Amino acid sequence: MMSKRIARFVKDKSGVTAIEYGLIALLVAVGIIASVTLLGDNVSAMFNTVASSMPD
Repeated sequence: MMSKRIARFVKDKSGVTAIEYGLIALLVAVGIIASVTLLGDNVSAMFNTVASSMPD
């Protein structure tokens, strides 16, 4: 009885697909966060430069 359940669990691939999609989403999110963090300071500095060069 228990060996059949274990064999069925090992053969089930639907959980693996969900985990793979989760990992892909995680990698995309980490990439977005990293790029925003790295570019955020540069973009902020650029806006500050433009804002300071505009007349009041």
